Amino acid sequence: MRNFTRLVYLLSLTGCAGFSIPSRSVNSAQEVAWDRQLTQAESLLEKEQWEPAKSTLQEFLTTSQLNRFTNRAKVDLAETLNATGQFQQALALLQEVTASAVTASSLEKQETFFARASFVASSSYEGLGQFELALAALQDAERRKEFLPPVLAKAELPARLAITIHRVQNGALAKPYFAQAQSGVESLFRGATADDHQARARTYQAMGQYSMLIGSSDEVDVASQKDPEARRRLLADIEAFEYVQFFSLRAIEENDPKWSTKALDDLTRAYRSLWNRSMRFRQGAGPEATPEPLVQLTVSMEKLKSLHLAVLDNAYSQQLLTFLATLQGQAEELLMQAEDLTPLTPEARRRESLRREGVVYSLPVFQREKKELQQQKLLRKKPQVPLNLPENPDPNLNAPKESSKGN
Repeated sequence: MRNFTRLVYLLSLTGCAGFSIPSRSVNSAQEVAWDRQLTQAESLLEKEQWEPAKSTLQEFLTTSQLNRFTNRAKVDLAETLNATGQFQQALALLQEVTASAVTASSLEKQETFFARASFVASSSYEGLGQFELALAALQDAERRKEFLPPVLAKAELPARLAITIHRVQNGALAKPYFAQAQSGVESLFRGATADDHQARARTYQAMGQYSMLIGSSDEVDVASQKDPEARRRLLADIEAFEYVQFFSLRAIEENDPKWSTKALDDLTRAYRSLWNRSMRFRQGAGPEATPEPLVQLTVSMEKLKSLHLAVLDNAYSQQLLTFLATLQGQAEELLMQAEDLTPLTPEARRRESLRREGVVYSLPVFQREKKELQQQKLLRKKPQVPLNLPENPDPNLNAPKESSKGN
């Protein structure tokens, strides 16, 4: 099935194999002008000014003859189209790029075109909800990662692979990619100065994209409440989110006006999306052995709070902590209301019995549990006051016994 999916992906991207770049003689001044025009468009992309960038790139492709900058312009335009939700149009451009890459003048150019087109195509497929094809595109980009810029190859690509594999296949296969993404971004900025915080913030924000999780919320409707597969998928999304939210948190801690704000928006939107999906299962009839999504989402919030470094606290992280506290309070209230109605799983019942016997200690998650634990600790620390009983509470106890013998 995996090979078939990759074949479908390759056929979809090479559907225009007859396209090639004819050789034309151009002077160096003309090439400098084209390069300057594309650099201007890419600067607009950097600032996320999508419409001006799209106009500049479309003008370049319309007025310029086919040249060695054409594929670069098409990939840039495909990124712009992805950002504005025009995924099919982006894929059509990328098909032209991969087809012309087959006739590129050198192997290095061919691999470079394929690598960039595959990476961008993964976002197009993701936007269309075709996650298997998105994974195939990312895996093709991984095979050619030496032709990608270091920030993509070492950080963004493994992060994207991790969350996509987690959703399409399973978490065990995704964990090495999460670790690879974390070590990759650390190696990129090892020895960086404080002035590099903007680059770090932007990279971390790109690694913590949740478009897949947010976009998939529409697939869970009331009719799917009783669907075990939909419930499993939601729990898998929350589990993947527990890993990848770390990157957005680091972007927030960089305290950058642009990228920290975007990362904060990414996190809060993802939590709201997963919250809404979890709420649709509140009255659902899922398997008893499956943990309730709302409980797992609350645990995810607690994990995120534990990862926050207090020394990097700033206005953006304070907004995040306030948001999490509000959401946790709502979750706690809902779960307390349903406490008597929600059956414990066999494993939960076993752990609860062990906890009550003092065999295992469970870390509290909710504020109510924390308060109860603190009260129990205070009671244990309180010294026992001895009872001041009279020495002879009964005056007859020490009275001489009368002899039973007669006088």
